[in-house]
Amino acid sequence: MTSLATTKKTTPSRERLNPLIWLVIALFLFVMVFPFLWILITSFKPGAEIYGRDTAFRLIAVNPTIDNYTTVINKGILDAVKNSVIVSLITTLYVVFVASMSAYIIARFSFRGKRMLMGLILGISMFPQMIIIGPVFNMFYNLKMLNSYWVTMAYSTITLPSAVWIMIAHFKRIPLSVEEAARIDGCSQWQALWIVIFPMAAPGVFTTAIMTFIAAWNEYLLTLTLNSDKAYHTVPVAINALRTQFTILWGEITAATVLGRGTSGMVVDAASGRRIWSHREDVPMRAASLVKLATALAALDVLGADHTVRTRVDRGATTRQIVLVGRGDALLTTAALGRLATATTRDLRNRGVTRVEVLVDDSLFPAPSPAPGWLKSYHPHEVAPVRPLIVDQHEVMDTALDAGQVFAAAMKARGIGVTSVRRGVRPRGAATIAGVESPPVLDWVERMLLRSDNDIAETLARLTAIDVGYPATWEGVNRMQATVLARYGITGMTLYDGSGLSRSDRVTARAVVTLLRTVRARRALRPVLSALPLAGRTGTLTAARGRFDTRPSSCAAGRVRAKSGALRDTVSLAGTAATVEGDDSLFVFVVAGQPSTLTVRRAVDGLAATVVGCW
Repeated sequence: MTSLATTKKTTPSRERLNPLIWLVIALFLFVMVFPFLWILITSFKPGAEIYGRDTAFRLIAVNPTIDNYTTVINKGILDAVKNSVIVSLITTLYVVFVASMSAYIIARFSFRGKRMLMGLILGISMFPQMIIIGPVFNMFYNLKMLNSYWVTMAYSTITLPSAVWIMIAHFKRIPLSVEEAARIDGCSQWQALWIVIFPMAAPGVFTTAIMTFIAAWNEYLLTLTLNSDKAYHTVPVAINALRTQFTILWGEITAATVLGRGTSGMVVDAASGRRIWSHREDVPMRAASLVKLATALAALDVLGADHTVRTRVDRGATTRQIVLVGRGDALLTTAALGRLATATTRDLRNRGVTRVEVLVDDSLFPAPSPAPGWLKSYHPHEVAPVRPLIVDQHEVMDTALDAGQVFAAAMKARGIGVTSVRRGVRPRGAATIAGVESPPVLDWVERMLLRSDNDIAETLARLTAIDVGYPATWEGVNRMQATVLARYGITGMTLYDGSGLSRSDRVTARAVVTLLRTVRARRALRPVLSALPLAGRTGTLTAARGRFDTRPSSCAAGRVRAKSGALRDTVSLAGTAATVEGDDSLFVFVVAGQPSTLTVRRAVDGLAATVVGCW
């Protein structure tokens, strides 16, 4: 009998890890996890403990609190989480689908230009994000896709090339014979793709999906640029908005990078003139309505705050002729013309005259013409053709004859017939029948700066030029401004009008700051600063206009006085800021080369908020 030897089944023994290796692994895990653990610990600490010398590095809070969580929830962090989930999911689904289809075709089929296409895909994925931010913003602006979930399309632009490249590698690893076998078994091309190929490429699909979702979740710059509305902020932008106070102005630096190379600016300490921050401060830029600061300085310096002008009615060449003489009162009203009509009617009746011809004398200024750099579309709504006679700031092409018609109507209402109204010149030595004084120049300056009034600015510039001894022409205005600014050592301004509408105007940030320091230092010129709109409260900077009304910038409401400016491709802001440390700063920011949208204006407001130190 043969006995069979039984063999003992053995299993290979597991190799035990060296304790040193365990130590390295534990250390690695600790280093990787500790930052997140510290974040969790810190989230339960009150502010005093976070920054306290003795409590900053305590693992357990002395006085734990959930106030931090309450605060961020109240500030809308949950809405931001919702937005992040939506845009990340949409982006992931879109990118995975498009990348899978594209990669399968490239991996499986041969066609002319395939190598070039793969190189192009790889090259596009290497483009810095900052390069495309400008074109993407312009496209979204023109298509009216700003402040929406369409931002997912921009996300896809960033992640799609690399996703395609990854999927190509995974599809190439699947043998072609597997797909051919499926076709032999009766599968169509699409069935083979969905039933056989995609399941085998699942690791690549999931890898692509995870990488795309993470990239979309962490995306900051595109959302900040394209979705200024808080309702569409994602988690990174919402977290950034939780910052409160800065002693170093990193906020401007970051924002300036977002806004692009067309940004110029400067921030100085108001008292000492010490530079706090600057960027391209000596580069001439369009400044839009910041030019009105120079106009206000010149008017107060040359004319004086109490200066007035007098609109008159003089006798004409015949007894049945009167002349309405314009002297440049940009604030002339219908009520003032009514008082002139009352006094004139009295004089005519005393002379037995019941019917007259009204002549309008606007010869103080030459015939109006566009300033160098003005667009034809400015007239008459942006600014009326500049004449020395205008009533109620009517937006009409001929303000002088319009004022004559208003005056004639007032005469008729008082029983005096008017045969005609036409342009004419008062006779030399003609007697004055009546006159009305304008408000003082100080009122003009305040209204011009508060409302950014172009009509007042251009009239003031001409009146100032005349007083200096120059003609009331664009060349005369240019020479007057250069003369007055040079008197105060202000260089770096080349101006062709008084309003800033000219696209030929150029100023440097340093020049604007020098101007602000000049008016701050002289009592007679200080109304230039006090007349500036108050952020979020008055004039062109009210919250109703969308200024200083967002979470990042609203903290500066009531703490900033500034002159805003806007052309179709320029946004500017300059003025004073009361910082949270109790000091005053002077600042100017100019963003050129981008559409003058509310988004850009709010971004500039955010820069002002960083000067205050509250963002």
